[in-house]
Amino acid sequence: KGRRKSRRPLSTRVPIHLVLRSENKWAYKALAYGSCTNRKILSAVAKRFQIQILDVVFNHNHVHLVIRIPSRESYNGFIRLLTSRLAQCAKLKKGD
Repeated sequence: KGRRKSRRPLSTRVPIHLVLRSENKWAYKALAYGSCTNRKILSAVAKRFQIQILDVVFNHNHVHLVIRIPSRESYNGFIRLLTSRLAQCAKLKKGD
């Protein structure tokens, strides 16, 4: 009960609106003014997985992305690597 019966639909044709949020309200602000730049990280990770970034907006505790993905596998790799790199740069610990 309460479990999805099929995989979440991910379109490779239609752009996806993605929101990455942190409970730590200063996490993404730290990225904007810290030693590592978030746009560099985002573009490097997107290039590695062939993700097209159509729009990006950084807010104080979340990031809005509009992306187009070539496949589900590249999306999964992109999300894993991007979130870990952003957390490393913001110096967040597990649970923050």
